[in-house]
Amino acid sequence: MTERFIAVPRWLLLAMLVYAPWAYGCTEDWAITGLNILMATITALWLVGCGLRKKPPVLNRLCLACVIFLLAQGWFITWNAQYRCDPKGLEFFPIDPFWKARPGTVDQLLSLPIMFRITGLLGILCFVADLSRRPQWRMRLWWTVAAVGTSIVLLGIIQRITLAPRIFWQVPHDRWPWPFFFATYFYHANAGAFINLILPLVAGFAIIAFREGRGSWEKTVWVPSLFVCIAGAFVNVSKAAMVLTMLLLIALGVWQFHQWQRTQTGASISKTSLLIFSGLAALGLLAILSAGWVMAAPRWRAMAANDLTTKNERLLVDGVCLRIIPEAGCWGFGPGTFSHVFPHYTASLGDAIAGFWKYAHEDYLQTAIEWGWVGSLAFGIIFFGGMIVALRNYNKKHALASEERILLFTTLLALVGVALHSLVDFPLQIASLQFYAAVYLGIAWGSSR
Repeated sequence: MTERFIAVPRWLLLAMLVYAPWAYGCTEDWAITGLNILMATITALWLVGCGLRKKPPVLNRLCLACVIFLLAQGWFITWNAQYRCDPKGLEFFPIDPFWKARPGTVDQLLSLPIMFRITGLLGILCFVADLSRRPQWRMRLWWTVAAVGTSIVLLGIIQRITLAPRIFWQVPHDRWPWPFFFATYFYHANAGAFINLILPLVAGFAIIAFREGRGSWEKTVWVPSLFVCIAGAFVNVSKAAMVLTMLLLIALGVWQFHQWQRTQTGASISKTSLLIFSGLAALGLLAILSAGWVMAAPRWRAMAANDLTTKNERLLVDGVCLRIIPEAGCWGFGPGTFSHVFPHYTASLGDAIAGFWKYAHEDYLQTAIEWGWVGSLAFGIIFFGGMIVALRNYNKKHALASEERILLFTTLLALVGVALHSLVDFPLQIASLQFYAAVYLGIAWGSSR
């Protein structure tokens, strides 16, 4: 009975990997609420299971310390709110905090739901770090991520080919006027970030499929899946995501070439991998010309014609954010408060920045504004520290089986991709992408065990 109970959160985690991207990428309020409830449930069941086994979870101490610190900082600031914001006029009204001499959020109503999500994400990261010590569950996680990701990209390609005006089952409404949706994501840049999280892992399975002793069915599954992911990345019309896809493909090619040079026994495998990437890249170009270039080309031409120094709104937003960060101080304005704080610093720009900016389109600057430099440092240790741990353990030749080393490297490459994308967009503000990144980071931190 105990073993069955312990298995429940593990299988729920796999179900969540399906739910997160298929539920409109968890960009709707109801989908985010469902994700929060599931993450809290899984974390609670995992901790209860650890108690039943009378064995504490095995976690990296540095990662655990940063998780505890972020939870303490975030919940204290949320509890010790200093202001209340009127959402219509975006005016801040002082309130009596519990502890006046200590920092607090500028709007508790904004910070509270974000803290529920952050708590769940950090719980999932720790759960996966503990779970990924088990080879069977590591492989199940990788398989689920690759299979679900391929299904999402395939849906997007079908939508492009059929010239669908919206997501097939979406009810028309004015809330999401994006003309460039893809798959289950209303915003093409979010879809592009998701594709780039999936593509390296699918490439890893395609490489493994050509190793000696692998079944022919693996080639039949993963080679077409890799083609679908490459084609989908370019059929989708996100400029930044396209550039990152090309960088990821180059990195995969260089990595395989390096493997070919280092090992004679793996020469045929690496040569085959290089041929696969070359052939699939050619097929991807055909897919672009047939299904996506009509929509993508005008956006590339518009970007080329745009004067980035004077007209690019995102650069202006970055400048405003850099002016806000010193005032955010050590502890920040509070989780999730960027959208209400930002308008108070744009008066000098007049009409140069139009509309309502919910996100900064630069995740690192937004994190510094909301969490301050102390919280940003803790997040940085978790994010970039996980990548360093994964790279260190990848370089330990006998730490993992060769197939798992391939998948660990592709997981690391996917994290590098989303880290680069965060410089020009907001992938790490989207719940489903946050969830997948948390799972990847859990695998990275858990790889040392």
